[in-house]
Amino acid sequence: MKQDGRGGKLTQKDPVVEVLEKLVSDIPGMTGNMVVGRDGVVIRANVPANLGVDDLAAMTTSMVALADVLLASAAGGSLDRLRVVGTQGQVLGVPIADDVSLIMFARRSIDPDMAFENAGRAALQMAQFL
Repeated sequence: MKQDGRGGKLTQKDPVVEVLEKLVSDIPGMTGNMVVGRDGVVIRANVPANLGVDDLAAMTTSMVALADVLLASAAGGSLDRLRVVGTQGQVLGVPIADDVSLIMFARRSIDPDMAFENAGRAALQMAQFL
């Protein structure tokens, strides 16, 4: 733990939040992201204040679970990445662990290959802390 100039202790920044913030700053068009458990609990979030974090977590958890079941039933295997594209934006997701996912919110113009590449590295980093 570091100290400030007056002898007081400085709190260390959450390393998972740092990774989430870096994703948003490094990828043009990304507007926010969150780490969500399979049960819908928000582990960490970095989203604009106008978004309802709990509602987003519930919806994305359902979406990830459904995609995982669909893949297992129809195509075999498990979920590697998820991309839902709308007229103005996108939701992208990658697993961090068996029961935890990284969900990203972005403008439609985002480069999905770059987003998934960076998200894969971020997921590996965050897995160490979760």
